[in-house]
Amino acid sequence: MNKAKRGRYFDLDALNGYEFEEFVARLLRLMGYEDVQVTQRTGDKGKDIIAYSNHGKPFRYKVIVECKHTKSVGRPVIQKLQGALLHELGEDKYIKGIVVTSGKFTKEAIEYTEEINKKHGSWMEIELIDGKIMDILQWGTFLTTFVYLEGL
Repeated sequence: MNKAKRGRYFDLDALNGYEFEEFVARLLRLMGYEDVQVTQRTGDKGKDIIAYSNHGKPFRYKVIVECKHTKSVGRPVIQKLQGALLHELGEDKYIKGIVVTSGKFTKEAIEYTEEINKKHGSWMEIELIDGKIMDILQWGTFLTTFVYLEGL
């Protein structure tokens, strides 16, 4: 991943797909997600990363992350993640999915995600993180880590 480091943050375009997944996992850990694991490279069934959180809830829940290192992510990717969430939910009362891309989401992907969250938000939620948000997150995470380490 060193080749992608530019200044104090990473040039997402310089990462390959697997490096992008590892980068997202690292960022999730810095954001407070727990037990973050990158899944096997093939046959992941729409689950590139599995993590746990209690952000916004009084209990711990599973988070399934799908990483797409592409220019555009459409509705089919959201539908695939929704299927993975339904499969992983089991007896749990809540599950969250995140689609992370270095690019953008299509209008259809955004609208479908909003529909899912409105209809099923009490037990299933999907969050979309695009390339612009990734830049903000990695910069903000860098600053938080720097402040913590430097004691400012």
